[in-house]
Amino acid sequence: MDFQDQIGDCVCLQINDYWFISSSQCLCAPGWIGEFCQYGGNACLIYPDSCMNGATCITSSQPTAPPQYRCICSPGYTGPHCETEINQCFSNPCLHNGTCLDSVGFYKCSCPPGFLGQKCEVDVDACTLPNTTCPRNTHCLDLPDGLKYTCRLLCPQNIQLCANGGRCVLNNASSSTCVCAPGWAGRNCRLNINDCVQHWCQNGATCVDEIDGYR
Repeated sequence: MDFQDQIGDCVCLQINDYWFISSSQCLCAPGWIGEFCQYGGNACLIYPDSCMNGATCITSSQPTAPPQYRCICSPGYTGPHCETEINQCFSNPCLHNGTCLDSVGFYKCSCPPGFLGQKCEVDVDACTLPNTTCPRNTHCLDLPDGLKYTCRLLCPQNIQLCANGGRCVLNNASSSTCVCAPGWAGRNCRLNINDCVQHWCQNGATCVDEIDGYR
Protein backbone atom coordinates (compact mmCIF):
# COMPACT_ATOMS: atom_id res chain seq x y z
CA MET A 1 0.00 0.00 0.00
CA ASP A 2 1.25 3.48 -0.81
CA PHE A 3 1.23 6.33 1.73
CA GLN A 4 1.55 10.07 1.28
CA ASP A 5 2.92 13.02 3.24
CA GLN A 6 2.96 16.83 2.69
CA ILE A 7 6.38 18.44 2.17
CA GLY A 8 6.21 22.15 1.39
CA ASP A 9 4.13 22.70 -1.73
CA CYS A 10 4.22 19.09 -2.86
CA VAL A 11 2.68 15.80 -1.87
CA CYS A 12 5.22 12.99 -1.52
CA LEU A 13 4.04 9.45 -2.16
CA GLN A 14 5.80 6.47 -0.60
CA ILE A 15 6.33 4.03 -3.41
CA ASN A 16 8.53 1.56 -1.52
CA ASP A 17 8.43 0.07 1.95
CA TYR A 18 10.43 2.84 3.64
CA TRP A 19 10.34 6.67 3.74
CA PHE A 20 13.57 7.51 1.93
CA ILE A 21 13.95 10.69 -0.12
CA SER A 22 15.21 8.63 -3.01
CA SER A 23 12.15 6.43 -2.82
CA SER A 24 9.57 9.24 -2.81
CA GLN A 25 7.97 11.14 -5.70
CA CYS A 26 6.66 14.71 -5.26
CA LEU A 27 3.51 15.79 -7.06
CA CYS A 28 4.09 19.56 -7.32
CA ALA A 29 1.45 22.22 -7.01
CA PRO A 30 0.79 24.17 -10.26
CA GLY A 31 3.82 26.22 -11.31
CA TRP A 32 6.42 24.51 -9.10
CA ILE A 33 9.08 22.18 -10.50
CA GLY A 34 12.06 20.20 -9.23
CA GLU A 35 12.50 16.94 -7.40
CA PHE A 36 11.12 18.48 -4.24
CA CYS A 37 9.10 21.27 -5.92
CA GLN A 38 11.72 23.74 -4.78
CA TYR A 39 11.86 25.80 -7.98
CA GLY A 40 9.33 28.23 -9.37
CA GLY A 41 8.77 27.20 -12.99
CA ASN A 42 5.70 29.22 -13.97
CA ALA A 43 4.87 32.15 -11.72
CA CYS A 44 1.56 32.69 -13.54
CA LEU A 45 0.38 29.30 -12.30
CA ILE A 46 1.69 29.92 -8.80
CA TYR A 47 -0.17 33.26 -8.63
CA PRO A 48 -3.08 32.63 -11.01
CA ASP A 49 -5.19 35.68 -10.09
CA SER A 50 -2.48 38.34 -9.89
CA CYS A 51 -3.12 40.00 -13.27
CA MET A 52 -6.50 41.73 -13.22
CA ASN A 53 -9.10 43.06 -15.66
CA GLY A 54 -8.37 40.63 -18.47
CA ALA A 55 -4.59 41.18 -18.44
CA THR A 56 -2.15 38.60 -19.82
CA CYS A 57 0.36 37.11 -17.38
CA ILE A 58 3.91 36.51 -18.64
CA THR A 59 6.20 34.42 -16.45
CA SER A 60 9.85 35.49 -16.14
CA SER A 61 10.93 33.04 -13.44
CA GLN A 62 14.45 31.63 -13.30
CA PRO A 63 14.86 28.15 -11.78
CA THR A 64 16.98 29.33 -8.84
CA ALA A 65 15.20 32.65 -8.22
CA PRO A 66 11.87 33.48 -6.56
CA PRO A 67 8.84 33.25 -8.89
CA GLN A 68 8.49 36.35 -11.04
CA TYR A 69 5.92 37.52 -13.57
CA ARG A 70 4.66 40.63 -15.35
CA CYS A 71 1.22 41.68 -16.52
CA ILE A 72 0.40 42.96 -20.01
CA CYS A 73 -2.67 45.11 -19.47
CA SER A 74 -5.79 45.23 -21.56
CA PRO A 75 -6.57 48.61 -23.19
CA GLY A 76 -7.76 51.08 -20.61
CA TYR A 77 -5.88 49.68 -17.61
CA THR A 78 -2.49 50.28 -16.01
CA GLY A 79 -0.51 49.39 -12.88
CA PRO A 80 1.74 46.44 -11.91
CA HIS A 81 -1.29 44.16 -11.79
CA CYS A 82 -3.45 46.18 -14.23
CA GLU A 83 -5.60 47.13 -11.28
CA THR A 84 -6.09 50.80 -12.22
CA GLU A 85 -8.48 52.03 -14.91
CA ILE A 86 -7.00 54.82 -17.01
CA ASN A 87 -9.05 58.02 -17.02
CA GLN A 88 -9.31 58.74 -20.74
CA CYS A 89 -10.67 62.22 -19.97
CA PHE A 90 -7.69 63.26 -17.83
CA SER A 91 -6.07 65.26 -20.65
CA ASN A 92 -9.33 67.12 -21.44
CA PRO A 93 -9.40 66.03 -25.10
CA CYS A 94 -12.76 67.62 -25.94
CA LEU A 95 -12.51 71.07 -27.54
CA HIS A 96 -14.90 74.03 -27.48
CA ASN A 97 -16.23 73.21 -24.01
CA GLY A 98 -17.30 69.71 -25.00
CA THR A 99 -18.06 67.25 -22.21
CA CYS A 100 -15.81 64.19 -22.00
CA LEU A 101 -17.44 60.83 -21.18
CA ASP A 102 -14.89 58.30 -19.92
CA SER A 103 -15.15 54.61 -20.87
CA VAL A 104 -12.77 51.66 -20.59
CA GLY A 105 -10.12 52.17 -23.27
CA PHE A 106 -11.78 55.12 -25.01
CA TYR A 107 -13.70 58.33 -24.51
CA LYS A 108 -16.56 60.15 -26.18
CA CYS A 109 -17.14 63.88 -26.45
CA SER A 110 -20.59 65.38 -26.07
CA CYS A 111 -20.31 68.52 -28.18
CA PRO A 112 -22.14 71.81 -27.60
CA PRO A 113 -24.43 73.11 -30.36
CA GLY A 114 -22.46 74.18 -33.41
CA PHE A 115 -19.59 71.69 -33.09
CA LEU A 116 -19.02 68.15 -34.35
CA GLY A 117 -16.23 65.59 -34.54
CA GLN A 118 -14.54 63.11 -32.24
CA LYS A 119 -13.08 65.99 -30.22
CA CYS A 120 -15.69 68.64 -31.13
CA GLU A 121 -13.03 70.10 -33.41
CA VAL A 122 -15.36 70.83 -36.35
CA ASP A 123 -17.09 74.21 -36.23
CA VAL A 124 -20.41 73.83 -38.02
CA ASP A 125 -20.90 76.66 -40.50
CA ALA A 126 -24.24 78.14 -39.47
CA CYS A 127 -24.57 79.68 -42.91
CA THR A 128 -24.89 76.22 -44.48
CA LEU A 129 -27.94 75.25 -42.43
CA PRO A 130 -31.25 75.09 -44.36
CA ASN A 131 -33.05 77.51 -42.04
CA THR A 132 -30.40 80.23 -42.37
CA THR A 133 -31.55 83.17 -44.48
CA CYS A 134 -30.16 86.61 -45.24
CA PRO A 135 -31.72 89.58 -47.08
CA ARG A 136 -30.95 90.19 -50.73
CA ASN A 137 -27.54 91.69 -51.54
CA THR A 138 -26.16 90.52 -48.22
CA HIS A 139 -23.88 87.61 -47.37
CA CYS A 140 -24.06 85.25 -44.40
CA LEU A 141 -21.06 85.38 -42.05
CA ASP A 142 -20.62 82.49 -39.64
CA LEU A 143 -19.72 83.48 -36.08
CA PRO A 144 -17.43 81.42 -33.82
CA ASP A 145 -20.00 81.12 -31.02
CA GLY A 146 -22.05 77.98 -31.72
CA LEU A 147 -24.63 78.25 -34.47
CA LYS A 148 -24.77 82.03 -34.60
CA TYR A 149 -24.35 84.07 -37.78
CA THR A 150 -24.77 87.58 -39.08
CA CYS A 151 -25.73 89.05 -42.45
CA ARG A 152 -23.39 91.62 -44.01
CA LEU A 153 -23.74 93.84 -47.06
CA LEU A 154 -21.56 92.86 -50.00
CA CYS A 155 -18.71 95.14 -50.98
CA PRO A 156 -19.10 97.32 -54.06
CA GLN A 157 -17.82 95.82 -57.30
CA ASN A 158 -14.82 98.17 -57.29
CA ILE A 159 -13.71 96.83 -53.88
CA GLN A 160 -12.82 93.17 -54.32
CA LEU A 161 -9.90 92.31 -52.07
CA CYS A 162 -10.58 88.61 -51.52
CA ALA A 163 -8.76 85.91 -53.47
CA ASN A 164 -9.51 82.21 -54.17
CA GLY A 165 -13.27 82.55 -54.26
CA GLY A 166 -13.60 84.63 -51.08
CA ARG A 167 -16.51 87.03 -50.68
CA CYS A 168 -16.00 90.63 -49.57
CA VAL A 169 -18.51 91.95 -47.02
CA LEU A 170 -18.76 95.33 -45.33
CA ASN A 171 -18.18 95.70 -41.62
CA ASN A 172 -19.15 99.35 -41.76
CA ALA A 173 -18.77 102.29 -44.10
CA SER A 174 -14.98 102.26 -43.86
CA SER A 175 -13.91 98.62 -43.44
CA SER A 176 -14.56 95.21 -44.95
CA THR A 177 -13.89 91.53 -44.27
CA CYS A 178 -13.20 88.57 -46.51
CA VAL A 179 -15.35 85.49 -46.08
CA CYS A 180 -13.00 82.84 -47.40
CA ALA A 181 -13.98 79.78 -49.39
CA PRO A 182 -13.43 76.38 -47.68
CA GLY A 183 -9.74 75.56 -47.40
CA TRP A 184 -8.54 79.17 -47.39
CA ALA A 185 -7.80 81.65 -44.61
CA GLY A 186 -6.07 84.96 -43.99
CA ARG A 187 -7.06 88.57 -44.43
CA ASN A 188 -7.36 88.23 -48.20
CA CYS A 189 -7.96 84.45 -48.36
CA ARG A 190 -4.49 83.75 -49.75
CA LEU A 191 -3.43 81.28 -47.05
CA ASN A 192 -4.05 77.62 -47.83
CA ILE A 193 -5.14 75.91 -44.61
CA ASN A 194 -2.93 72.92 -43.83
CA ASP A 195 -5.49 70.14 -43.45
CA CYS A 196 -2.74 67.71 -42.42
CA VAL A 197 -2.44 69.37 -39.01
CA GLN A 198 -5.39 67.24 -37.91
CA HIS A 199 -5.56 64.12 -40.04
CA TRP A 200 -6.47 60.45 -39.63
CA CYS A 201 -3.68 58.84 -41.66
CA GLN A 202 -2.56 55.67 -39.89
CA ASN A 203 0.21 53.05 -39.93
CA GLY A 204 2.97 55.46 -40.97
CA ALA A 205 1.13 56.94 -43.95
CA THR A 206 2.14 60.42 -45.15
CA CYS A 207 -0.53 63.13 -45.26
CA VAL A 208 -0.58 65.26 -48.42
CA ASP A 209 -2.40 68.58 -48.02
CA GLU A 210 -4.90 69.69 -50.63
CA ILE A 211 -7.41 72.53 -50.91
CA ASP A 212 -10.03 71.91 -48.21
CA GLY A 213 -8.88 68.35 -47.64
CA TYR A 214 -5.99 65.91 -47.74
CA ARG A 215 -5.02 62.53 -49.07
